[in-house]
Amino acid sequence: MLAYAKLAGMGIAAVGVGFFVWHYLTLKGERDTYMVEAQRWKDAQATTQASLDSALKGVEAFQNAMTVYGERLKALSSVQSAASRRLEEIDDVFAKHDFQRLLDAKPGLILRRVNSGSRNNQRMFECATARTSDPDCDQYSEALRSGDTAPTGDTSQ
Repeated sequence: MLAYAKLAGMGIAAVGVGFFVWHYLTLKGERDTYMVEAQRWKDAQATTQASLDSALKGVEAFQNAMTVYGERLKALSSVQSAASRRLEEIDDVFAKHDFQRLLDAKPGLILRRVNSGSRNNQRMFECATARTSDPDCDQYSEALRSGDTAPTGDTSQ
């Protein structure tokens, strides 16, 4: 009977070892599955971070563009308000004088000034709407801001 007991003990030990091995292999498989899943999550996180970084760069570029746009809009507004003030001054001059009578009396004087003013206004408009930096335009812009009708040194008026 002792032999049967030894045999039964060995059988129970074999079943126990078999169960342990089966349990170990099952846990190892689950661990490998979890490791693969964790790697997928890390890859997804890296992709999401890259997308977020790209979006943040886009937002930053947009903010910089809006800052530049705001500065240009401010500059254009100041030029426009200076032009409006100058237009009001010119309207006041036209309201106070009878230019038809002056034109009949001194046609050369009036025509020369009108032609010069037209050239200056056309050049100022070109400079106000230009995208490039032209030194000549800087003179016209400064003249317009100061209320002059032509840049310093322009004697054609």
